[in-house]
Amino acid sequence: MPDDWTVQDVRLLRYGTEPVPIQHRVEANGTVLLTTEAPVEAPHELIVRVEVGNRPGTHRWRLTPFVTTGQNQDSLNQRRARTTDRITGAVDVRPPSRPEGSNRAVDLEGASAPLSLRLPPPLAPARGASFTVEFWMRTDGLDQVILSSWTGDEDTAYPLEFVVDPSGRLRFYCGQSGRHQALRSTEPVADGRWHHAAVVYDQAESRLHLVLDGMRVNSAQAEALPSGSGGLPLALGGRRPDPMKEASPQQSFTGRLDELRIWPEARSVASLGHRRARPTSNSETEDRDGLLRLHFDENRTTDRLEWVEGARRVPTRLTFQSPLRGLQAQIDGQSVTLRWTAASPNEGPFLIERSSDGSSFTVVERLSPVASGTKAEQAQEITYTDENVPGKIVFYRVRQVAPNTEPERATGTIKIGLGAKESSSRPVELVGNFPNPFKTSSTIAYRVHESQ
Repeated sequence: MPDDWTVQDVRLLRYGTEPVPIQHRVEANGTVLLTTEAPVEAPHELIVRVEVGNRPGTHRWRLTPFVTTGQNQDSLNQRRARTTDRITGAVDVRPPSRPEGSNRAVDLEGASAPLSLRLPPPLAPARGASFTVEFWMRTDGLDQVILSSWTGDEDTAYPLEFVVDPSGRLRFYCGQSGRHQALRSTEPVADGRWHHAAVVYDQAESRLHLVLDGMRVNSAQAEALPSGSGGLPLALGGRRPDPMKEASPQQSFTGRLDELRIWPEARSVASLGHRRARPTSNSETEDRDGLLRLHFDENRTTDRLEWVEGARRVPTRLTFQSPLRGLQAQIDGQSVTLRWTAASPNEGPFLIERSSDGSSFTVVERLSPVASGTKAEQAQEITYTDENVPGKIVFYRVRQVAPNTEPERATGTIKIGLGAKESSSRPVELVGNFPNPFKTSSTIAYRVHESQ
């Protein structure tokens, strides 16, 4: 690691959930040595929390597994590095692009207890009607409760609980007596950046969907969602207290929350992506759609929200604009050229991600940010060509690694249909269509090998 980085915490999780003892220490040459008491077998996840310092630029780290050839792990001569399994990565550290803005969020790190939000019965999530719960969150804490309607009592039914699990990923839970159900994100959220999270229950399909940063990341049949909960109290930053029992120890949320919205309907992923970038105008309002909104820009109390000592309204850099927009594609044989517009092209690298099924994405290219300058500080169209695309159907999306704690910037997902590769036996060849599926206006490309 770079010299000014400091390891704050290390966790090793067997199968991503079961903690395994692990020790770490810094050696004389600055290398951080991670060791376990027993050999690591079966799939494990390693979480290393690092303070990266303030030096701007792109900094690289390297993780090299090793095995010992003797009993003394402290001896360099008895360590054999497995360089073929080495993992490398990069972290971009940049000065904030703007000062803390006028938008405010609630900081719960010093709160004496969770905030309590009382919901009217028509908005209480339950199996009997569709609902959507969405909010913005930022944290670097692990194994913490973000938002919950549960007391922790195994005999108590609850329709929702959001947590950051020990691996830093987002989990949604619901449950009935002795039975729980979970949805989990594929990427960590405990990275100190702003993320938009939502759960959608579609009563017609009886399915739950977990949406993170405008992308559906997990879905399942709503098997453990309770049928009703009445006038539900909702805890922000922890679990609800159980008046019949002594308070049990729990990991309270040490991050920030903003823009909590509860809809009495199943919002589509597209509408969530569109609405998540739009602020609200009042601390708490209900419009004609029955939407309950809560943000923290104003220092006022409401009848529904119970404030606690230590919770603070703080200015943030969370802005409600979409810096990446207009993702389009052009097909040329087996290559695809992507075009999109970036509002701030010089504020971070772009990750081009590709998928064959629309759910599991792989980074195929990392584009460096545009060099600083007058033109670079304005909105700019950016292009990238993916040569020799595998398969006939592919999905793309583009993410921009935002500086420091600002929310990640991402386009929506685009689906591309490609034709088969050239064949001399075919006088006419269908190349593909865009967009796919068809919309009001679609382009169908074909190739004629001989004049007809």
